[in-house]
Amino acid sequence: MRTLVVWIYFIFYVLFSLISRLRVLIMKKMGKSKEAEAAAEAFVARCLRRVVKATGSKVEVRGQDKIPEEACVFIANHQSIVDILVLLGYVNKPMGFVAKIETKKLPIISGWMKWIHCVFIDRSNPREGLKAINEGIENVKKGHSMAIFPEGTRSKADKMGEFKKGSMRLAVKSHAPIVPVTIDGSYKLLEGNNYKIKPTRVIVTIHDPVSIEDFGEREQGKLAEAIKETIESSLPYGTNYRP
Repeated sequence: MRTLVVWIYFIFYVLFSLISRLRVLIMKKMGKSKEAEAAAEAFVARCLRRVVKATGSKVEVRGQDKIPEEACVFIANHQSIVDILVLLGYVNKPMGFVAKIETKKLPIISGWMKWIHCVFIDRSNPREGLKAINEGIENVKKGHSMAIFPEGTRSKADKMGEFKKGSMRLAVKSHAPIVPVTIDGSYKLLEGNNYKIKPTRVIVTIHDPVSIEDFGEREQGKLAEAIKETIESSLPYGTNYRP
């Protein structure tokens, strides 16, 4: 029953967003681009928080004070589709994210994704994939934070998968602060319960930012490994796990 209620709630917000979409478009036509952008980001965050709350789940974010003021690249593990709702809804920093090309076909939703500076990547086409990553790099350089999930797919468990080759390119080439993020428990809300929504507790741990300059050119190959170890440290099997 809860699963049905949440889906109805989600669909309602998707349709309701058409009204806010009109407001954003009017602001853009009036030349208020920054105001329109801020309105879109605030609306998306507010809606996603409400959808998560409708599941009966609780989200705890640790380390909000560690987020840099400037644009940064959030690198997180990927347990569930819920991770996107949690990051955009509960982390106090507007961000876009690297999404699969298939999501570009979603009506209404893909429009909001573009407005918050998401980029769509086609992993089956290396050339198009590189183009998407370069678009993300430009977003960061223009002051828009980005989030990436280097595993490339959901683990649906508390164990992390390996980082995909080239997944760190956006972070390295943008030269922005890298913020490792651990998401713990999100898979229990949906994927870990046969895709039936179950109230759970999700803990988001924001770690100290990492500068690419801290790794010399010869050591940049170790960056992905270092970031992965940091993220894993706050998972149940990690050294810094705190339930």
